[in-house]
Amino acid sequence: MAREPFLPPTAYIPQAFVDQRYPAMRTTICIALAKTDAVSMQAVKSALDNNLKQEGIRVEGSRSKADFRYGRDQHLMMIYVFLVVIAGIIAAVGGLGWRPP
Repeated sequence: MAREPFLPPTAYIPQAFVDQRYPAMRTTICIALAKTDAVSMQAVKSALDNNLKQEGIRVEGSRSKADFRYGRDQHLMMIYVFLVVIAGIIAAVGGLGWRPP
């Protein structure tokens, strides 16, 4: 079992065990690419989706680490903006009570 930030608990099981118990069953495929630019990743995703479709395998979805990080970063951006706005309000209220010596 593994705990990763912002993900549900994940179990990593040897492929041989899964093949023995549940032949021809897959729920997740992870691929490491040599080229990680957006064009190369999109080309591999398209080719993989087409090949799986030709084999009769239904694909629920695919995403890269960049796709996953974008959503997480947008949520964190909302928190950062909220904290900056609150800090500005606190500074403004503190400035109202300040008197020069």
